[in-house]
Amino acid sequence: MLEAIKLSDGMNITKIIYKCNLNYQYAIKLLEDLAGRGVIQLIDYKGGIKYKITATGIKYLNDLKSI
Repeated sequence: MLEAIKLSDGMNITKIIYKCNLNYQYAIKLLEDLAGRGVIQLIDYKGGIKYKITATGIKYLNDLKSI
């Protein structure tokens, strides 16, 4: 999920669900958890929400890749 969000300049929930092949409810729980940890940020965009990875999220993703 983080890799998909990183590759775009912000991604809405529908694109995340399709790109990652996730259930809507599960995706929302994951996104809320990641936002709470400061790994992603929520951006208001044209009446909706886009999700964007933060610097902390990029570091977290790089740490996961190095394992």
